Amino acid sequence: MSAGDAPAATAVERLSVATAIIGLLAVGGKIMEKIWDLNLPSTKHTPALTQALHQVKQCRSTVHILYKTFCRLEAARLPFPERAAWIAVDDLIATLADTVLAFSDLQIICDALERQRLEPSGAAASAPGYDDRLGALCSRMRWQSLSMTIMMTILKCPGAADAEYARVGLERRMTRILTSNTALAQRMRLLEGAVDSRASEAAGGPPRVRIPFICAANERRPGGDWETGCAGYEEKLCRRSNLSATLSSPWPGVAAASASHYPIPSTGGILSDSVVVCRGPHDRYEKLERWFDLPVVSVPPTRWPKLKDNGSRYSFAEERDMMREKMRGALRICLYNNYDRVVIGDFGLGNSCRNPPQEVAEIWRDVFLFDPDLRGQFAYVIFAFEDPAQSTTRLILDEIAKKDKKGGAAKGRSSRDGAAASPSSAPSRTYAPTDLSVFQCVFDAGEIQKVLSAPDPRYGLDMITS
Repeated sequence: MSAGDAPAATAVERLSVATAIIGLLAVGGKIMEKIWDLNLPSTKHTPALTQALHQVKQCRSTVHILYKTFCRLEAARLPFPERAAWIAVDDLIATLADTVLAFSDLQIICDALERQRLEPSGAAASAPGYDDRLGALCSRMRWQSLSMTIMMTILKCPGAADAEYARVGLERRMTRILTSNTALAQRMRLLEGAVDSRASEAAGGPPRVRIPFICAANERRPGGDWETGCAGYEEKLCRRSNLSATLSSPWPGVAAASASHYPIPSTGGILSDSVVVCRGPHDRYEKLERWFDLPVVSVPPTRWPKLKDNGSRYSFAEERDMMREKMRGALRICLYNNYDRVVIGDFGLGNSCRNPPQEVAEIWRDVFLFDPDLRGQFAYVIFAFEDPAQSTTRLILDEIAKKDKKGGAAKGRSSRDGAAASPSSAPSRTYAPTDLSVFQCVFDAGEIQKVLSAPDPRYGLDMITS
C-alpha cells in the first residue's frame, strides 16, 4: 500500500490500521454476545437485531480475510504485489475506522435496549424506536464490507481489467464516504494532523498549523445554490469538499428534526471544524492526490445595501454597524476555538453582495486595530482574492449608470422635441479600483501608522460634553 516517506507517518499509519483491526475483532465479538442476549426471549426488535447480528458476523469475517490477505502480501505470496500501491493507506484506515464507529453506534443501541428491557412494563412505549437506526447501521456495515472486498479483489484478481475496474470503484466509494460522513472526516483529520505534525517535526520543521477560512455564506441554505452551478466562494468550496454535508449535519446528540442550523442569525455563524477538500479548482474539479482539511467559518454578509456618495459609502449607519457585527462574530468564533490565524475571502464584495469596498476594508482594519475584544488577538490575517481583477466599485458604478440611463430614456421619450438624454446618462467611465488594490491601500503599513497616530474621535471634547 502507498504510504508517506516519513518514518513517523508510516508508524502512525500502521498503528492506526492494527488498532482498527484489533478493535473490530474485539468489539464485534462483544456486540454479537449482546445481540444474542437481547434476542432471548423474542421481542419486537428481534428481526432488526437478527439482521444486525448477521452483518456483524459478516463484517468480522471480512476483516479476518482482509488481515490474512495483507499477511500474504507482506510475505510476498500474492501474484500482483505492485497493485498494493492502488490502495491508499488513508482509504484503508477510513474504511476500518468507519466500521469501528458503526460497531460503537450499535453498541450504544444495544445498551439502550438492555436498559429498556429492564425497565418496568409500559416505560418502553415512550422509548424511541431503534429499528430504523439498526437498519441504517446494517447498510453502513454492508457498505464497508464491500469496500474491503474490493480491496481484496484489487490484490488477488487475475484479470487486469477487473482489477482496474475495482480500483476505480474504490476511489469513487472513498470520495463519497468521506464527503458525506462528517464523523469519519473528523477522525481522519485528527489522524492526518498527527501524521503531518510528526512528519514535519521529524524533518526539523514546526508542527502543522490549521487556519480557518471565513467564508461568505448563504443564510438560508447549506452551501447556497452549489448544486446549480453558482460561482460564489461557498458554492465552489461545496463542490470541492464536504462543506455542504457538514453544514447540513445536526449537532451530535441533538434530534435531527430540531437541529437545523438555518436560517443563520443575522450576527451568527457556523464553524465547520473539519471540511475535507478532495477536488481541485473549479475549472475542472479534478480529484486531488492528497486530501487536506481546514476549518470554515460560514457567516452571511450584508447583501446589496443602500449606498450614497456615488456608491462609495453606506446610506444607513445601521447597515454599516450590522456588517461590523458580522465581522466581529466571525472573528470571535475563531478565537473561541483557539484559532489566532485566519484567512478571509472577499467577504461582502462581488456581484452577489456589493458592499462598498473602501468601507468594508476600513471596517476590517478598525476591528483589528481598535475592537477591545479582538485587537492584538491574531498572529496574522490574510485577505484572499480569487480574482485579483474583481472590482465591486465598477459593479456599483455600472448599476448606477444603468439606472441613470433608464431615467434619462424616460425623460427623452416624454420630451416633445425628442431631445436626446443628458450626457450624465451615458455609461460610467470613472476610474474604479480593484478590490485587491483597495485593501492594499487600506492595510498599507504607512496608512495603518497614520490611523494609529490620529486622535481617537471617541474621546474628543465634543464627544465628552455632548
